[in-house]
Amino acid sequence: MIMQAAFGQEELLTDILKEHQNNHLTLLEPADEKSDFQLITFDDDKIFSDPFKYDVLNQLGDNKLDGFFSFMYFDLNKELLKPFLAASQNLFEQSVDSWGLNKLFLLKYQIKNDIQYTILSVWKDKSAYQDWYDHIYAPLFSRFIKITAKIESYHEALYRNIDPDEDHE
Repeated sequence: MIMQAAFGQEELLTDILKEHQNNHLTLLEPADEKSDFQLITFDDDKIFSDPFKYDVLNQLGDNKLDGFFSFMYFDLNKELLKPFLAASQNLFEQSVDSWGLNKLFLLKYQIKNDIQYTILSVWKDKSAYQDWYDHIYAPLFSRFIKITAKIESYHEALYRNIDPDEDHE
């Protein structure tokens, strides 16, 4: 299974969404004004001209892609990969009964020799996410965050899904 993503202005992504109404597309509005909107799908169809394609390595939860979205991006060296994957497995095991969790993914994005791992979580709301972040995610991943943040190979992006036909400003 793969996840495809495209980034850009809301109007452009809304047009793509409307052109592909038979596909399962989710439009995401960034939590900050510096980030672009994002359109994601788990459909295999070619929708975007040049998408970011992520392999889904693990997933947990129902199929509900609705609410508050968190993307945690890690660019890891070989020494960190094995402990990172072990921590990811622990994350999935500890997150099974997390209140408000709709979906949790471990994604892998690769271009040539560069590999990025992404933890995507989808929540009922921001407070459910923050509770999970503080009590499950941060204890498991603080080590990786500290190491990768020093070399600018870690970042987080927060979004909420929106309906393009509704006023959301």
